[in-house]
Amino acid sequence: MQSQYSLSREFRWLAAACLPTGVQAVADGPARGELCWRRIGRLAIQHQVVLPLAVACGSGMPPALQAELASESRFLAAVAMMHVRQLCRVLVAFEAASIDAVLVKGPALSADVYGSALARQSNDLDILVRRESVERTRSLLHSLGFTEMLPLEAHLRDALLETQHECLYRSAGTGICVDLHWDVDTTEIAIDVEELWADARPHRFMGRRVMRLSPELEFVLLCAHGSKHGWDRLKWLVDIKVLSDRPLAWEKVWQLAQEHDATAEVSTAMAVVGAIYGAAEPVPVAIQAIVKRRLARLEHPPARLTEDSPVRDVGFMLSLPKPWRSRLALVAAMATRPAEREYRSGRLPPFMYRIVRLRRVCAIAARMAMALMRRTMGLST
Repeated sequence: MQSQYSLSREFRWLAAACLPTGVQAVADGPARGELCWRRIGRLAIQHQVVLPLAVACGSGMPPALQAELASESRFLAAVAMMHVRQLCRVLVAFEAASIDAVLVKGPALSADVYGSALARQSNDLDILVRRESVERTRSLLHSLGFTEMLPLEAHLRDALLETQHECLYRSAGTGICVDLHWDVDTTEIAIDVEELWADARPHRFMGRRVMRLSPELEFVLLCAHGSKHGWDRLKWLVDIKVLSDRPLAWEKVWQLAQEHDATAEVSTAMAVVGAIYGAAEPVPVAIQAIVKRRLARLEHPPARLTEDSPVRDVGFMLSLPKPWRSRLALVAAMATRPAEREYRSGRLPPFMYRIVRLRRVCAIAARMAMALMRRTMGLST
């Protein structure tokens, strides 16, 4: 553990309790009266680790907090069960329709990390399909009761396919969401989607044959995903800790990270995990300040954590020690990715929606720059 990183006893205890070995960590940890349990409960909810905490603690918490977390964990376990049921239902339909799919994160990752598809909180079901299968998949999801969160006409769906990498579908009956991917989010990692398909291999999930990525590539993608969101959740760091303790082919991990410009993301993830759980390796000087800020935010998260905050995400990604060409590529990708407003601007060729988006971003940036200049020069009214 690096001396410059001070973590509270409660946060360190919570991080240890969330591991698959959490029961032993709780038994070996501080005495019950030495911990602020209210703070532990609040952090567990904010960092989406109530389920593993409830398993690790059992009856070891004060009665009031135990009752609160038991109620929360029962609800989350029921939601996790619905996720698994809906995922199996979708996979059966995909198999019947001969639609190739790769499972990413979600219940399949939970089964890998904790040995149970119900032990990790998931917000949606991430599924990768081939681009040419998207329209068939859309019709199939409709038949299963899922509808797009962003409903578009046919010509706009074509534009979405060319300018985005995913589309979110929601079940009106259960509220479960399927995040349908057909490409890679280039703001996360510079990799061609065909490399994901080439890497995918058969895997057993809930007694069913599915396609998953290799552990090494999934590890790199998880590091990229967590970095995109600034490592705001302990849940993601627990994933990295558990997977990194397994016999990964580390030469392949670092080779993939180098090939796809994700070395900074993997290094930062490992450094933050090392600072939390203890590591003999010193933190590289280039990311010491980043690690310190991440730990402070993990210890004292905002009252409401949201995963979708483009400005915050870009700010963190730009702070990583990456080449300038990578930073410029990130800014360009964010500035030219159309939002709902752009798709509503009329019937245009797909590439024009990127231009409309860029024009709006530039206009907003110009207004912000002018406002800043007025304040700086004391001319604001």
